Amino acid sequence: VFWRDISERKQAEEKLRESERKYRTLFETMGQGYAECELIRDRDGHAIDVRYLALNPALERLSGGLLMADMIGRTAREVIPDIEDLHHALYGRIVDAGVPERVEYEVAPLGRWYEANVY
Repeated sequence: VFWRDISERKQAEEKLRESERKYRTLFETMGQGYAECELIRDRDGHAIDVRYLALNPALERLSGGLLMADMIGRTAREVIPDIEDLHHALYGRIVDAGVPERVEYEVAPLGRWYEANVY
C-alpha cells in the first residue's frame, strides 16, 4: 500500500470551485451585457463576422428580443442577417491594435444604440 497526503491539492480544488461559483454568479447577474466572440476573417485578413461563444442574460435583455440559446455558436450575420459591415471592421481594428476601446454604435436592424468596451 502506498499512501500520500493530498490535502493541499483537495483544498486548492475547493478554492478553484468556489472561485468558479463566484465568477458564474457575477456573469449571470451583472447588469451589463457581456459577449465573448471569435473574430472571423476573410482570406485577405479582413474582419467579416463574429461568432458568439459566451453570452450573459443581460445581453439577451439588452438585445431587445434575441435569445441566448439562438445565438451561442452562431455568427452575427446568422443572428442578424442585415447587420452592417462596419461593426466587424470596428472589432477587427481593435483586435489588430491590441488596445481596448470604448465605442458607441447603432445596430440599425435592432433599432438600438450601444455603448461597448471592446477588447
